[in-house]
Amino acid sequence: MDNFYAIQFYNKKGKCFIDESILSKEEAIKKWESLLPDFIEEMEKGNSPEMAIWCDMESVSDYHTKLRYIHADDCIIKNGRLFVTQEVT
Repeated sequence: MDNFYAIQFYNKKGKCFIDESILSKEEAIKKWESLLPDFIEEMEKGNSPEMAIWCDMESVSDYHTKLRYIHADDCIIKNGRLFVTQEVT
């Protein structure tokens, strides 16, 4: 299977929750969406989670292009919802 996808989900202590590869785009996005509540929970615990979907992979170690990426340093939780903050330049 060429040009497949992978998803990874870590917290600040380097604990890996998910590291799956050889996924279709649809599978990776579905997994991403299902993990967002866990991402919020990790933030609420004071951890610093990080999650990415990698794309255009030609091998299981070809992590160079991100389809989606989120890190707790760039997020806030308001009313139980996750928001990505962006610097205005």
